[in-house]
Amino acid sequence: MQFRITKHTRCAKFRQRLVCRVRQILKNASIFHAKTKQEMFLPKDIPVNHSFRNSVFQNSECETILRNIVLLQRKTNPEAWSPFSWEDYKAFCTHRVTESERTVLDVFVNGGKASWNTSTYQQPDWLHFDGEWYSLTGKMIEMLGRDYPSSLSL
Repeated sequence: MQFRITKHTRCAKFRQRLVCRVRQILKNASIFHAKTKQEMFLPKDIPVNHSFRNSVFQNSECETILRNIVLLQRKTNPEAWSPFSWEDYKAFCTHRVTESERTVLDVFVNGGKASWNTSTYQQPDWLHFDGEWYSLTGKMIEMLGRDYPSSLSL
């Protein structure tokens, strides 16, 4: 069977290429938008003069540890999100740090329950852990910027 190129088939191929190109442009734009959105919210922009209540975590222990992480980030480098270790976290905190706090950090990485006495299940990927260093993911940074906006962004 011989395939004949007609005006209609040329339009269909053009339309298909155009749709593919538009999808690629939109995909690149969304990646760029997500990256710039994350870069907009720095540790210095997150207000810490209040407790982190009513977060997506719906768990006071998670919210307290999240606030400690932001305070640590602000002390370490208020202009950028920096990796931190468990030892950094323990050295920063003024209270007696327990293993239950490490469990919460692991829950921020892998998901699950933050403590035995809660029914709240946490989603994974709020933090990244490479075996030694924790770092905030784009998901966490975006949530912080959205749920705890600075007075400058209001």
